Parts: sequence; C-alpha cells; structure tokens
Amino acid sequence: MLEAAQPLELPAGTHLIQTGEVPSQVSFVESGLLAVSEVSEHGTGRITVLAGPEAIVPIGLLSESAEPDRVEVWAMVYSRVLRVDANSLRSRLAEGGPLDTAVRDYLIRLCQRLGADLQINKDFNLLQRTAATLLELAERLQPEYRLVEEGRVYPASIVPISHDVLARRLGTVREVATESLGQLREEGYIETLYRRVEIEDPEGLQARAGGAYRQFSC
Repeated sequence: MLEAAQPLELPAGTHLIQTGEVPSQVSFVESGLLAVSEVSEHGTGRITVLAGPEAIVPIGLLSESAEPDRVEVWAMVYSRVLRVDANSLRSRLAEGGPLDTAVRDYLIRLCQRLGADLQINKDFNLLQRTAATLLELAERLQPEYRLVEEGRVYPASIVPISHDVLARRLGTVREVATESLGQLREEGYIETLYRRVEIEDPEGLQARAGGAYRQFSC
C-alpha cells in the first residue's frame, strides 16, 4: 500500500490539515514531527500531541464515527509524509493481520500519550512546559530522526523551531513563548538563534522542566 502512497514534504509551520477540513487521506509520518490538535465540540479547547516517524495521522479517519473536521495537523519541524486513501486503508484493516495489529498497538500508545499530556497541561506552568517541549523535540530528533533541511544537518544540541511554532505547540501566543525562552536563556539553559534554539545545559533544563518532561513513548 505504501508503494502507491503520495509523498509530501512539509516545511515547519505548514498545515497538512486545517480545522474544518474533512480529509480523505491518512498520512504515515516518514520523518520529522507533526503536531496533531483536536478541537473540542464547542471550540473552547484543544489537546495537541506530537506525531513522529511511523505515526498515523489523523488516526480518527480509520473510524467510521470520527469527526475529522475538528482536527488540525501541521509540521512542527521540516517533515515528510506518505499519504494513502483512508477508505482503502480501512478496508485493509478490516481484513485483520499484521497491519491491523500494528494500528491497534499504536492506538493504545497514543491514548496513553494523550492522558499524560492532559495531566502535564494541568499540573505544570508554561515555563516548565516550554523547557519540557524543547527537551522532547531534541530527544525525538535524535539520532535516527535527525533532520536534513536545505542541505544542513543540525547537531544534537540544536532544536530547529521558531517562536511562532513553539507558541502553537504550547497553546499560547508568540510573545508569551518568546518571554519564556528569554527567561530560560537568562538562566543559562539555552541560547536562542534564528528559527532555532540551542540547548546549552540539558541537565539543568531537565531540572527546570521538573515532572513536565518525560521520555516519549509514541
């Protein structure tokens, strides 16, 4: 099925799916990281998770009862996906076998991840979540997922993310995200560059994040 998939490259900040759009294709993440947000029924809140290589986006399209018009998907960093027809994939899953098992396993891990993210948003402040997000991005891009963009290979200490994209991940505005980065810079944990953040003290940044940081699981 993936041999017939349509490849698509997404620069950082580019939408794969806009809120209100009803997609007909499911994407397999080949490289990079996508942010997947689901807006509540009344549009008053959202939960955002990161989808890395081998993730299926949006997973809700594989269910007949899904409401895909409430989903927004965009690239956190330069990413590449393979798109397949959702109806064809649902038919293959109905046949059972290894593909069905793999998707079910992924759903279990995704649910665990959603629960953990909801708890973190509730229990930790924005500065802690900013530190945790930078650490998570650095980890999820290392080493096998390290990106090559415009001929450049970023070293392990560099997180290729702009203030705007970070703000969207945190659910805030650019000015607030910039303020959080500025405080972390003043405390000596990071250095801010153009569309990138350099982690200078990973152990200190992890301590600053507190319990908001944990190793990724999906």
